[in-house]
Amino acid sequence: MHRFLGTKKALTGVSLAIAGAGYLALFSSLEVNYLLKYALVMLPIQAGVLIYLFAWKLRQP
Repeated sequence: MHRFLGTKKALTGVSLAIAGAGYLALFSSLEVNYLLKYALVMLPIQAGVLIYLFAWKLRQP
C-alpha cells in the first residue's frame, strides 16, 4: 500500500509539472497585452491557492 501511494504522488507531481509547462508555453506565445497575459498566467495559481485554502479550512475541526 505504501509503495502505491508513493507512485500515485509521483505521477500526480509529474502530471502537474507537464500541465504547468504546457500552460506556460501556451500563454508565453500569445500576442496579447502584457498586463492581460500576466493576469491570465496568474489565474490558475490564484485558483489553486483558493482551492488549497478552502480544503485546508474544511479539514480543520
